[in-house]
Amino acid sequence: MTDKQRDAARNNGAKSNGPATPEGKERASLNARAHQLTAAHLVLKSEEQSEFDQLLQTYFDELHPQGEIETALVEQMAAAKWRERRCWLHQKSVLDVRSEEIAGDWEDITIAECAALAFGRAATNSQSLQLLQRYETMHARTWRRAWRDLLDAQKHKLRNEPRKDLTTIESVPCKPNSEPFDRPKAA
Repeated sequence: MTDKQRDAARNNGAKSNGPATPEGKERASLNARAHQLTAAHLVLKSEEQSEFDQLLQTYFDELHPQGEIETALVEQMAAAKWRERRCWLHQKSVLDVRSEEIAGDWEDITIAECAALAFGRAATNSQSLQLLQRYETMHARTWRRAWRDLLDAQKHKLRNEPRKDLTTIESVPCKPNSEPFDRPKAA
C-alpha cells in the first residue's frame, strides 16, 4: 500500500460515523469479539448455552490466546467444533427417525439390520446425510485451518519478541593468551 493510498483510507475512515440503519447496526453488532459474545449468535434454542460456554472456556484455558487475532481464532475453533458436533447429532437423529420408521414396518428385525436399512433409506431417499457430511467436513477443515493459523500467529509472535538469552551476554573470564577452544597441538 502506498502512502497516498494510506492517506486516502485514513481520510475516508475519518468521515465514517458507523452504520445508520437498524440493519447496518445489527450487522455491526455481529462484529463484536468479546469473550462469550460469539455464543449469542451460535447456540440454537434447542442447544444448551452452558455447554457451548464450557467448550469455549476450555479452549481459552488450554490455548491461552493473547490479543484480538488469537482470540478470534480460538473463538473460530470453538464455533467450528460446536457446529461439527451439531452435525453429528443431526446425523444420529436422521438415522434414529429412519430406524423408528423401519422398526414399525418389520416385525422381527435386529437393531443392526434396522440401522443398516435406515442408513440405506436415508442415503438414497434424501440428501440430508450427504449434506450433513459435507457440513461436518467443512467445519472440521475450518477448525484445522484456525488451529494452524493460531499456531502460526503464536510462532510469529515468539519470533518477534526479544530473546532473553541474547539480550545480556555475560563475559567469560579467559586466561591471558589462551585459546578459546581446545585445539590439538601440531606435532
